[in-house]
Amino acid sequence: MIILMIYFEKVTPVNLLSTLNIGSRPSKRTSESTIDSYRAIPWVFGWAQTRHTITGWYGAGTALLDIIEKNGIRKIQSAYRKSSFLQNLISNIEMTVVKSDLLISKMYVEELLDEEYKYLFDEITKELKKVNKAIRLVTNNVELLEDNPILKNTLKIRNAYLDPLSLIQILLMKKLSDKEITEEEKTSLLLSINGLAAGLRNTG
Repeated sequence: MIILMIYFEKVTPVNLLSTLNIGSRPSKRTSESTIDSYRAIPWVFGWAQTRHTITGWYGAGTALLDIIEKNGIRKIQSAYRKSSFLQNLISNIEMTVVKSDLLISKMYVEELLDEEYKYLFDEITKELKKVNKAIRLVTNNVELLEDNPILKNTLKIRNAYLDPLSLIQILLMKKLSDKEITEEEKTSLLLSINGLAAGLRNTG
């Protein structure tokens, strides 16, 4: 857990939230850097900013593939077709998976994280592959969001505008970590956070 918190606080801009007018409470309940100390909004916010979005899908792939292995894919597909709850659950997971962009996330990791912790990104990548596979098996679709082409296209178009903001944010976070940032650049960094939050439509 300690390593996860190092990853989270190094790679995401969560420590800058106190300087933004987002939310009415501090990002942490205590000064400790633990999962329990973080409130839900900054926890989700940080992962969303860096396009990990793991709070919406991490672990689901492992769980679904385990259920499929134990019960068989036909039984799970049948349950999926009959259950509106399961359909909504899978749909929400599917949407957060598509909102993730680990190519962008990897840039944050490469620029901001110490080498000894980068293996965590490999674990996240493995889990993304699992949930991608599991959803396609359960829905019997070739691609994610195959049944919702409008949303799929909207997210694709949106990324073209968000990606430059992410690259700017990575550059300025790097300068901040190296203590080589000017006040103007710090203002630009805060604006990149606001811009991504508006574009992603997700502050937590």
